[in-house]
Amino acid sequence: MQSNETPRIMFLSEMCILDRNSGAAISMNAWLKHLASIGWSASSVTMSLFDGPDEYPFRKEIVPQVDIARHIGKRLRLRQDGIEHNILNTGTSVARTLTGDMTTRFLNLAAEDIRRIRPHIVIGYGGRTLVPLRKLARSLGARTGFYLANGSYTPDRKDHLDEIDGFVTNSGSMRDLYRDRFGVDAHVIGSYLPDYAQIPRPTMQDIELRRRTGFVTMINPGFVKGGLMFMQIAAMMQKAEPSMTFLAVESRMTRQHMEAAVTTGSPLDNIFWLPRQPSLRRVYERSAALLMPSLWFEAAGRVVAEAQLHGIPVLAHKVGGLEEQLNGGGILFDVPERLAGRYDLAPSPEEALPWVNRLRRLLENRRYYAESSRRALAAGEPFRPERREAEIEAWFNGFLPDMSKVEAAE
Repeated sequence: MQSNETPRIMFLSEMCILDRNSGAAISMNAWLKHLASIGWSASSVTMSLFDGPDEYPFRKEIVPQVDIARHIGKRLRLRQDGIEHNILNTGTSVARTLTGDMTTRFLNLAAEDIRRIRPHIVIGYGGRTLVPLRKLARSLGARTGFYLANGSYTPDRKDHLDEIDGFVTNSGSMRDLYRDRFGVDAHVIGSYLPDYAQIPRPTMQDIELRRRTGFVTMINPGFVKGGLMFMQIAAMMQKAEPSMTFLAVESRMTRQHMEAAVTTGSPLDNIFWLPRQPSLRRVYERSAALLMPSLWFEAAGRVVAEAQLHGIPVLAHKVGGLEEQLNGGGILFDVPERLAGRYDLAPSPEEALPWVNRLRRLLENRRYYAESSRRALAAGEPFRPERREAEIEAWFNGFLPDMSKVEAAE
């Protein structure tokens, strides 16, 4: 890279990088935002597709100034946090309703943006639709990166990873998974949490108040995330400890989705539900414990790092990268054999009992809670933003192409 050349990076995906339902999108947007802050030219090229089974409030949250119903099939261009976003307005945010014609239009517009911007690095995630676009970028001298954000790339999807020069992921567990599966050696950059840089360290009075009055919280209580285990724990506590209150923060799944799956028993009056939040800071400030009873291979669990930076004890299943993310600061449980890979099965009271017993001890024993909170704070220290920023800069600077080849392509 020539010293006088501004490095240019592009996020390329079918899915919008501004999606607050997606931990992968949040991470990628944070990386680009940081690179833009130190002088890089950053852009994204995507469609208006978001995670989740329901329509995302795209106009309300992303482009409130645009009448998107009148601009279907058009590219929406906006600048946010130093990043130029190029979003094809598909008329839907749900990928399964996307038409073939709209996909073709995306390919054509994305190719135009690649030729116009001439990025030095193209990075993203997604399916085989993107392969010809990455091939085009490489022909123009760019290097292509892929963010392995989850364990869904099975051998039948290996062709989705064609035209890739380098892989990056967010935990050693994910690196090991894909090293065994595909023989790729992904670079690890842990969770980057710039929004949590200025969290005040809680006092002992804060910690005790949280223990006595805080919620037992779960964020994104979907089926694969162990939402049915969360609801079974709440049901058991409603009888045993009616003063204990639970908080569910919707994301991909809503209250209606989850309650529709629970067809027996009395209503769970001890669960409060919040819609998806633009910031979780207030949620963490009001939480005594965070539950993460995931049943699938979690890449890392961004919310684990966020909670521990607040000193919140985390209870989690031992799956994927969660043990690594907890960093010695949480409480781990083995997944019951009957539930392994069966996201739709409701846990029995016997299967939920270890969680209930540990949760009761945590919230009823003042000394044990204070000790658990201190361990969470210590475990969260490596996730302070300045450490991650150095890692981000080092990897992307090292991933830049040989500029003599870029100049030859131009």
